[in-house]
Amino acid sequence: IDEKLVVGGTAAPNARAGAGAKPDTVIQLSNGCACCSLSDELLLSVSELITISDLRDPTDRFDHIVIEASGVSDPRAIRGHFQDALFYNMPLMERVQLDTMVTVVDVTTYQQYLNSAKSTDEKDSPELHYRNEAEREKAKEANWMDYLPGKLAEAMGEDAIDAPTASVVDGSGVSDLLVEQTEVADIILLNKVDILEEEENVDSAAKLEEIENIVSSLNPRAIVIKTAFAAVDRLGDILGAAKANGVVEAGVVDDHRDYVSAASRDEHESKSHNHNHSHSHNTSSADCTDPECTDKSHSHNHQHGKEHKHADCTDPECTDTSHSHTHQHG
Repeated sequence: IDEKLVVGGTAAPNARAGAGAKPDTVIQLSNGCACCSLSDELLLSVSELITISDLRDPTDRFDHIVIEASGVSDPRAIRGHFQDALFYNMPLMERVQLDTMVTVVDVTTYQQYLNSAKSTDEKDSPELHYRNEAEREKAKEANWMDYLPGKLAEAMGEDAIDAPTASVVDGSGVSDLLVEQTEVADIILLNKVDILEEEENVDSAAKLEEIENIVSSLNPRAIVIKTAFAAVDRLGDILGAAKANGVVEAGVVDDHRDYVSAASRDEHESKSHNHNHSHSHNTSSADCTDPECTDKSHSHNHQHGKEHKHADCTDPECTDTSHSHTHQHG
């Protein structure tokens, strides 16, 4: 979980006094990243949480471990780490499994960022990395070496203080990131619907429906839930909801196949609308005079100006039915 919500906050009721206080069961990721190539530490931290749980009273052990990634994280990469661990038979995977992936969508800004040409770089999109300007300035002043293991920081020395701290997704597009986070999810929370309803000069119902259609097109598998303050009716709606049978089992090929199938289905449905057309054809055509015409829809009424009168045929062997055979016997 984002340490800003835990360190020195109300989410740490058992924390020691002080601004930097943490609960005894908080495990801090020293490099702060859970989805890049440096995130082996994520699985090590999960393993440490399992150990902490085992040391607790049986009635007070963990039922779930919630990993809250940052707003600029790559969900496919996080999924990939657990899939790799399972593939290589890591002992940790006998105790845990990646179960459900949840994406929270801010409906007040989703379409704006979806159409944005911005990158996810901190300089281009600082609002994705910090809640306010004060937090951003504080991060600038922070010594990034404080997050390094002790021996490594000592070996690097003070000269390394000004080294950059690039995000794993820096340089990629904000819209690309949003699409990926929407695609790789079992459950999508359309959050801040209450704020959307309060916006002036906005048809909130139509806008929300449009966002739902976009989300459903990007991820036809996901369960979509509308929320305010990201509050769901029951924790069971998101915790362990997918039973590890959703996107956590899928790979890139599976994702692509599902999206192609969904796109094909949408195209088919758009073409198969029920059109009720009443066609009344009252066509008056002149008689066709082409002697070679074989079109059955044409009217062929042949009237000849000459009247053919055949004298009685006297040939006893004639079988022509158009001839008049009048036999008078004396």
